[in-house]
Amino acid sequence: MGTRETLVIPGELRAFMKRVVVRIDWSDDGNSLIGDNAISDDNTTGGQLSGDVYRFTYFGKDETSRWVITLREQQIRDIAGGELTEIDAEREDTARAAKGDPLLVWGEYATDALRVRTERELGLALDALYAAAAQPDAAQSLRLWSRLDDQLFAVIYGEQCAIYVVQTSEGDYGTSAGDPTRTEAFEIVDHDVGTLTIPWSDCVPWPTARAGLLTFAETGHLGLELDYRMPSALLILGDTTREAELANRGQPFADPAQTSLVRINPYTRWARRLIDSLRSLELVELLDVVVDNVTLQIAATLAAHGDEAVDSLRMAERVGKEIAAIRGVDRLFATPGDLQISLRRTQQD
Repeated sequence: MGTRETLVIPGELRAFMKRVVVRIDWSDDGNSLIGDNAISDDNTTGGQLSGDVYRFTYFGKDETSRWVITLREQQIRDIAGGELTEIDAEREDTARAAKGDPLLVWGEYATDALRVRTERELGLALDALYAAAAQPDAAQSLRLWSRLDDQLFAVIYGEQCAIYVVQTSEGDYGTSAGDPTRTEAFEIVDHDVGTLTIPWSDCVPWPTARAGLLTFAETGHLGLELDYRMPSALLILGDTTREAELANRGQPFADPAQTSLVRINPYTRWARRLIDSLRSLELVELLDVVVDNVTLQIAATLAAHGDEAVDSLRMAERVGKEIAAIRGVDRLFATPGDLQISLRRTQQD
């Protein structure tokens, strides 16, 4: 258990709360903030518990402590607006026996891997793979090592994802438990295991899988129900350590924008065209050095809301607020109407 202490609100936590306010005000279904990992960035993750109560975990910059913060909606708004400068929170020591940064790989080349520095960057990578897997007959397989060298293999196909925990520090393994009444299956070709048949009954909805993958990278636990079974073709993956994987492919990039994610995510091309359009009209300010990283973040927003924003001025306003909240975007001058016009002009090549 942690100790109750006063946390002086740092700038990055205040910026995060501004993003939370955007999600609260612009969520259509009322459920987009429910869950422990509903929204996250470099230092903070969390979501809605019930009613107007939210809980967040903030990792201190010293990486040896974290703060568990429970807030009501008005407190979130007060932090975002600068009216609340300190809060009570539960401080926990987080000395971890980490063996390295989490590692995500999805192909056979050096650019098909990411050394995960933050949960936000892992989320961007997963969103890009999900967008790629949404294309017809374009399943995406991936492997993920946690900080403690726990390892899983996952397959994203459309709106579903099958997860196979091939090894944990306790020696456990298991398969995600989906709908047992589904008897169909699909095939993928993975560069490590070859052709593999994936039963639909192993698949869970992508939002559930995404939250589990983020949790696994940090803790080695999915937080999902698992069946104690494993396809025989995947058992051999447990013998491949992080070090052996890196020896074969070389050191991975730590910046998602330097990997193949920019190429394989279909929405990055639209995002780049949109950025170029807004810059040419002097409707956005950002530095050249952050363009690639901002492109991936805008691509995630377009994947979620871009098509609807083309026809809905209200959704274009939401997209504008999300873009303005992206780290690296200095200022966005575009009105919702300006943004909608640029979205329409840049949607197609």
